Amino acid sequence: MEGAKGFKDRLQLEEEYKTLWKALKPDEKKFVEAYISTMNLRHSAQAAGEKYQNGEGFMRKSAVREYLDWHMRNFAMTDVEVLALTSQIARADLADYFRVVRRYRPTRIHIPVSEHVRNLATEIEESEEFLAEAIRSELLDNLEIEVYKQDLKSKKAKLISFQIKLRNCPYATIEVDGPPEVVEEAEPDSIQIVKNRQAGRIKSFKQTRYGVEIEMYPADAALDRLAKMYGMYKQDNEQQVPPPSAINVTVVPPVPDEDDE
Repeated sequence: MEGAKGFKDRLQLEEEYKTLWKALKPDEKKFVEAYISTMNLRHSAQAAGEKYQNGEGFMRKSAVREYLDWHMRNFAMTDVEVLALTSQIARADLADYFRVVRRYRPTRIHIPVSEHVRNLATEIEESEEFLAEAIRSELLDNLEIEVYKQDLKSKKAKLISFQIKLRNCPYATIEVDGPPEVVEEAEPDSIQIVKNRQAGRIKSFKQTRYGVEIEMYPADAALDRLAKMYGMYKQDNEQQVPPPSAINVTVVPPVPDEDDE
């Protein structure tokens, strides 16, 4: 029965929507759509094409008022929804919109030139063995062989240069590529940001040259609203001790003695 009733209510809403929406002119439709989204008269008027209007003209039209009243009556947030959203804003944490990822970052290290000379000599020896095997097995064509020989010649020239440097300074060092290191970085969770913006939990976000800029709703303002919703301020006021009231004093003149008469 509940399912049938809900289906009937939905059909009724659809019929009401069609009737009210059909009664609106094209510019009025743009206005009500913008107003429902922003609740700002001037911006809604601009969205409807009226650059120099503040929106009051649209609000005086009966078709616009009827549609907005119907929409607010059927789709406005309940008190429970307002309380839930305000609580979510008060508990919002910027960390909820970022995730920690691990990435490999290249490093540079210093090694003795003597070690670099040994490594380079080993690399040249292995390259010569590969070139000889490739020529014997006809793995490379003439052009590829020539390119490989030029690369090998360049490596040998570097080896001679470092050998000279080593003779002149036996304790010299050189900076080379080191092993990559794993680092943790925070990156914005775009999906989470968009979802929470649509749900009204964050105020705005935009992409800047330095990354994503997220504007949150003030948590203290949300807490203040919650305190008012729960009547906390009223309770505090009732617990305060009222200031003492004024004391009325009546001065009675003294009664004269008989001897004074």
